[in-house]
Amino acid sequence: MRLRTDLAVEAREIAGENIGGVDFDTYSENGMEISRLTVRTERARLALGKEEGTYVTSARRKAPMSRLSLNR
Repeated sequence: MRLRTDLAVEAREIAGENIGGVDFDTYSENGMEISRLTVRTERARLALGKEEGTYVTSARRKAPMSRLSLNR
């Protein structure tokens, strides 16, 4: 399996989410948001401008804002 990472998720958003031949999944693991996009067909390859294969994007989830108490 070939893994690739770049702007594949953004290409899917621009081309539209209902392109056939594309598998897309997002999940959280160990404090990370992970997106996995697989381009499976020639039609999807042309629509996204990406080679066939699997693209993985990860980003750290934002930590919840903590309250800061200032004593004067």
